[in-house]
Amino acid sequence: MPLIAGLMASALASRVDAITTSASRRRAARLERLASVTELTTYSPFHTARAELLRRVGRPADAEAAYRTALSLMTNSVERAYAQSRIESLS
Repeated sequence: MPLIAGLMASALASRVDAITTSASRRRAARLERLASVTELTTYSPFHTARAELLRRVGRPADAEAAYRTALSLMTNSVERAYAQSRIESLS
């Protein structure tokens, strides 16, 4: 019985991961469309959120570029440290 339960848990985890990845890709696509909205180009939280979703869907180079854009717009030292740490984690 433990073997069956383990297999079922593994299958369920795989399915959840696939759904999560698919949802992340849809969110990233929506954010890409929003990137053309002029008002968001100078809003660092938008670029940070975009970077995180790009990282989650396996686009590290695009994520790094988005984090660097966010970093260039930030004035708060804590936010800047967070963005820098995320950039370093992608390298």
